[in-house]
Amino acid sequence: MPGSYHPRPPPQRTHRARAGGCYGGGVRSDAEERGWAVAGWVGLTVAAAIVFARVAGFFHDDAFVMLRYARNLLAGYGPVWNPGERVEGYTSFLHLGLSALAGTWMELPSAARLVNLAAFGALLAVLGPGSGRALGLTPLAWTIASLVAAASGPLAAWTMGGLEAPLMALVVTVQAIAAVGAVERAHEPRWVASAGLAAGLACWTRPEGAGLAGSCAVLLACLGDADRRARFRALATFALVAGAFWASHLAWRRSYYGEWLPNTYYAKVWGLESELLPRGLGYVWSWVSAPPWLAVAGVLAAGLLLGRGRAARALIPALLGLAVAAMAAAAGGDHMPAHRLLVPVVGLIALLAGLAAHELRAHVRPSVRLMAALSLAALQVHSTPALYRDPAAHVGELVGRYIDARWPAGSLVALNTAGSTPYFAPRLAFLDMLGLTDRVIARRRPPATELPWQRVPGHSKGDGAYVLARRPDFIILGYAEGDPAGRPRFLGDLELARLSAFQERYSMERVTIPLAPSPDHARYAATRTGTLTLTYYGRRKR
Repeated sequence: MPGSYHPRPPPQRTHRARAGGCYGGGVRSDAEERGWAVAGWVGLTVAAAIVFARVAGFFHDDAFVMLRYARNLLAGYGPVWNPGERVEGYTSFLHLGLSALAGTWMELPSAARLVNLAAFGALLAVLGPGSGRALGLTPLAWTIASLVAAASGPLAAWTMGGLEAPLMALVVTVQAIAAVGAVERAHEPRWVASAGLAAGLACWTRPEGAGLAGSCAVLLACLGDADRRARFRALATFALVAGAFWASHLAWRRSYYGEWLPNTYYAKVWGLESELLPRGLGYVWSWVSAPPWLAVAGVLAAGLLLGRGRAARALIPALLGLAVAAMAAAAGGDHMPAHRLLVPVVGLIALLAGLAAHELRAHVRPSVRLMAALSLAALQVHSTPALYRDPAAHVGELVGRYIDARWPAGSLVALNTAGSTPYFAPRLAFLDMLGLTDRVIARRRPPATELPWQRVPGHSKGDGAYVLARRPDFIILGYAEGDPAGRPRFLGDLELARLSAFQERYSMERVTIPLAPSPDHARYAATRTGTLTLTYYGRRKR
């Protein structure tokens, strides 16, 4: 018919055909994208299985500090290290609460791992189908995002290690995805509120969550096409939601512990400010400069997104990751393996990788994009060392079980291993000579550095005179198995050894503890012979 519209016939599909864009003369096929996504999940499963196998035995001594708080909470004493002493010596309020909740039906170390495994699974879901729904990523793109996270050795290590890093990675990644969604939807209130909720949970998870919330607020204010009124409403919504979590935790801390800041701040930061930044920068550089060079992949992905005009998708994850690294540097880094403080950056880089893979869908074949992601995953897996319980956790448990069975109930024990030994000796009270759970030692400005361990984050504080004034029944100097006073490891050991009153009031004792046969004992110098020698000082009876 004259004037009628005759549509052009659809192009013939070839083996290169793809839907949603062209490269190499073909139109892309959603089915092919999904097929390669399935292959990506196979690679993800293999990578995750390998890295978890390498770190399955890892559990850190510091996790037992939090778990002693959880045990006392479940026993009705409240979140305290010693019953009757209110000192906030743990890092994560949210992880403590969730671990205690799970601990109502299982052993607390298993409960802490369960919380982390749930956070790990939720992170993969958020990076995967979650980012697909929120940001419109193709199945292959969000599979790549999940793959990069699942292959991460540090993320797997701390999933098993008992501390809060996987939970922090989850809430920070959710915050980034929600913030990107808010900016791309003209600051729609429900997306802003979701970002605020994740930011608030980050404040409950680690102290630096407040700084990340502030960084996210700045990004929401500066990015996007919304008018001034919409931006103001968005900032008000974000501040209201995130601030409610932050303020409620602050008010609770003040009312329960009598402090505005956690004791961990005083033990690790206060009075050490001039030393922290050089240590912290070295800590961050040791992660950036070593395989698998994940930071380089993140920078490349962010640069690609910026070059294609995707400012929110590039800047929000990248700058939040930079904020995480900056706060880790400002805090002086960490002494624990697998770069615990930088684990949240893994989720953000994985998100950037998925966003970049989505952006390249019209120009790079699915097979090529997946092979690039699998290569990065293989490098991550190859860079993951085998990790086991750290020596303090292994030896500290043996010591804790021994003294709990043999020393009088209620005895006060001064020691440096504040995790496993106190956790496995619930009948005893403890004095933490490094100050993590002691208000007086944490607030002391340490004298000049004399020992190597004083340069290690979290091990700089001590106060021999104060410890002696507390008149502990027993003192375990040095490492978990104890050391003689003539071989000081930490500041408190050194100062006690120099006090004549210590020599007058305490005498050194040594006991040999027979151990049940176990292949674990061969990994540690203190138990390699099949026995453990415990060295301690007992208060002389007058």
